Order: sequence, then C-alpha cells, then structure tokens
Amino acid sequence: MLSACSKSYHLPANLQRPTLVLNRNWQPVNVATVARALIMLWNQSAKIVDPVDYQLYDWS
Repeated sequence: MLSACSKSYHLPANLQRPTLVLNRNWQPVNVATVARALIMLWNQSAKIVDPVDYQLYDWS
C-alpha cells in the first residue's frame, strides 16, 4: 500500500519529447523536453520558431 506522502506523477509522452534549444545566433545549445520548453515560454525566456517560415512566436 502506498502512503499519501509518496505521490508521483508522470508527464504525458508528448511533454517528454525532445525539443531543440537555440541561442540568439540560431546555434543549438541544448535539448530540452517539451514541458521544459513550455516553462521557458511562460517565463518569457524563449520563443517558438515556426520551421516553415522561421517566424517567431511568444506566449502573449
């Protein structure tokens, strides 16, 4: 039997997928999960790049 203190959760598979992190010079600097990338968007420390036309999007 599990105690109430040993709660654990798992992110859905889509939020665990890898996402490429680029710097301001468009150079790859890291690979983060989609969940981490969404947190970076929320904190306004990242933007989304549309792979078709390279347009930038932010949270707002």
